[in-house]
Amino acid sequence: MKEKLPTKTSEKIRFILSVLVFLAFVPLTIWGIPKVMALRDPVARENLQQYFASKGIGGWLIFLVVQILQVVVAMIPGEPIEICAGLLYGPVWGTLSCMLGILIGSLIVYALVKKLGMPIVSIFIDPDRLQNLWFVRDESRFEKIAFLLFFIPGTPKDLLTWAAGLLKINPLRFFLFSTIARLPSILTSTLAGASLITGDFVTMVLIFGITGCISIIGIYLHKKISQKK
Repeated sequence: MKEKLPTKTSEKIRFILSVLVFLAFVPLTIWGIPKVMALRDPVARENLQQYFASKGIGGWLIFLVVQILQVVVAMIPGEPIEICAGLLYGPVWGTLSCMLGILIGSLIVYALVKKLGMPIVSIFIDPDRLQNLWFVRDESRFEKIAFLLFFIPGTPKDLLTWAAGLLKINPLRFFLFSTIARLPSILTSTLAGASLITGDFVTMVLIFGITGCISIIGIYLHKKISQKK
């Protein structure tokens, strides 16, 4: 990997993308908080569902494109999108929609990395972060460890997706198990979104609490193992 490390141009582009994502999420957050608070009103929840239902397949396709974009542009957080999926489409269809978008986005990332190599990776992911992932240098164990990390919330999933294109692995098998391994994490987010639209705020808070605890444990274990290796 070190032979393919990018120039300072990649660092500048990555910084600009990060700033743009941040600037986009600030107004979205300011705009969205009152909207979320308004969902305490059953009428507001019903109106929101009816609005998106009126958009039909077009609205769903827009959501799918946003989910694909989240995978490709690694700076965009995935959790809010998955919560919106549950809020708009329910836990089942929302989860399936997220998994489809993630699969398509992952395939796009893999194709880009295979075609362009480390230069394209360095635009979206800091190469030093890849260097610090000890299991990326062990292709024989990469799939097994990646499955575990995809399964646990809070671990560097975007790094794994970009790293896969740099390694000699079976792509079909990798995308199959990585998509399946994401299911628990996606399902908890869509369940939280579905609880929000039904007004079940207790369940939503409980889901976030449990997921948060698991994420903290996952991040801690990943950090400890990385330091040891």
